Amino acid sequence: MSARVRLLRHPGPVDPVRLESSIEPAGCSVRLQLAEDKSLLDAIVEPLALHDIWSATFTLLGGGVTRVRYVLARPDQTSPRIVSLTDAIEADSVSLVTGSGTLGRGVDGKPFIHCHALFADKGGETFGGHVLTDATVIGAGAVAYVRGFSDVSIEVRYDAEIDVPTLRPRALRIASPSTLPGAGLT
Repeated sequence: MSARVRLLRHPGPVDPVRLESSIEPAGCSVRLQLAEDKSLLDAIVEPLALHDIWSATFTLLGGGVTRVRYVLARPDQTSPRIVSLTDAIEADSVSLVTGSGTLGRGVDGKPFIHCHALFADKGGETFGGHVLTDATVIGAGAVAYVRGFSDVSIEVRYDAEIDVPTLRPRALRIASPSTLPGAGLT
């Protein structure tokens, strides 16, 4: 059996810079024991705000989730967009296997998290998708390993090519070569 690759074309003009990156020499790493009975959004944002961290990436590992709400991407034949999201799927009392996310600012300036995660039910069956972080409630033992940014702001901005808002980096300061990690090493 041979797999066939499909070429997917987004509805908007092709962006010649499909991947954006920014240098972050001054960021910090934080391990968070996520607070129980809080939404995933609040469990990440509140402790990071105490450290003035508003943009970050993170990895989730282990622990429980009282309630998870998530969606999946599916092909969309009814719209110019390539995919759309399913209705929200909900599960209660599950285990968090792993996940990853990005914290930034939404179009309204408020904290926003884009997160995908893998969960397991009581029978060990795994499932997951795009997590609705404001409607997902953390249980006992969940941990996040965070890389916080101070020189880069992650912001939701409209992407004309795919016709949806996406998280994108914006350098807050230009790092000089002498401040980059490893500068002066030979």
